[in-house]
Amino acid sequence: LSHFLLEEMIGGGGMGVVFKAHDTTLNRTVAVKVLASQRLSNVDLKRRFEVEAQSAARLDHPNIARVYESGVERGLPFIVFEFIEGTNLRDAVARHGPMPVSEALRCAYHAALALAHAHERDVIHRDIKPSNILLTTSGETKLIDMGLARLRPTKEDEELTATGMTLGTFDYISPEQAK
Repeated sequence: LSHFLLEEMIGGGGMGVVFKAHDTTLNRTVAVKVLASQRLSNVDLKRRFEVEAQSAARLDHPNIARVYESGVERGLPFIVFEFIEGTNLRDAVARHGPMPVSEALRCAYHAALALAHAHERDVIHRDIKPSNILLTTSGETKLIDMGLARLRPTKEDEELTATGMTLGTFDYISPEQAK
């Protein structure tokens, strides 16, 4: 895909698939998120994918996955992120059980710092959950997946999140939103 060699699928969700890839131009490992081909006809999802790239690109924080570029190749929109070696919080807890309180507090604190940074730049994540928080092999916490992020409110954003429309992962949305 463009100058990225897709090596293996490392994740996926409602909008697309994420691959570990090799950037042949800069000779580095990256993560490439590609909008699912069956979603290409959905104008709202294509716009949401664009907003994800724009939202993430506004952010430059050590606890947030960085965006390197976005584009369209052979009709497939894609976003290139830094590749983060590690595991998400959901899988780590499933594999090893509850974290020690001190480690859980450290992760929560760093996630809160990331969210504060995003808020200062008018980006609202809107899908905070354990699978969107990565724990790196060096012990850092990284926030990922801006797929439901919202930039400063605009008429277009209102259309992407219409009244009565529920967004997010049901187990993690607020009671008011679920209601």
